[in-house]
Amino acid sequence: MIACFSSGEFNSDNTGSVLEKLLRALHFNFTGLQLYWLNVTVRKTAHFTVYGTLSALFFRAWRGQPYRKRWKWTWALLAILAAFLTAWGDEFHQHFTPGRTGVFSDVELDTMGATFAQLMIVAWTAQRKIL
Repeated sequence: MIACFSSGEFNSDNTGSVLEKLLRALHFNFTGLQLYWLNVTVRKTAHFTVYGTLSALFFRAWRGQPYRKRWKWTWALLAILAAFLTAWGDEFHQHFTPGRTGVFSDVELDTMGATFAQLMIVAWTAQRKIL
């Protein structure tokens, strides 16, 4: 899915026009500047959320079947690293995709989402006293 969303069809102009049509169909009227910032917000929120989810899935993959210990630093760090490398590869790919630009700030945002997911996992396991 990440590679699909990195294609030219999902560039900012295209997602902005879809968002505008959707909002107009729901009888919301925004100025061009408001639509621009709403599109940016939706896109950046998607980065954070998708890579947070990916990080949680990587954590689950390294954890494997439930063990006596349900959380380890190594699993969390590997999950963050894997999400970072995926984000870097995604932005590298976008650098060569017509209509897209690869920027390192998106890699940073993606890594923050991955780290946030790991912090939520450790908080949840600590609260349930299953560390």
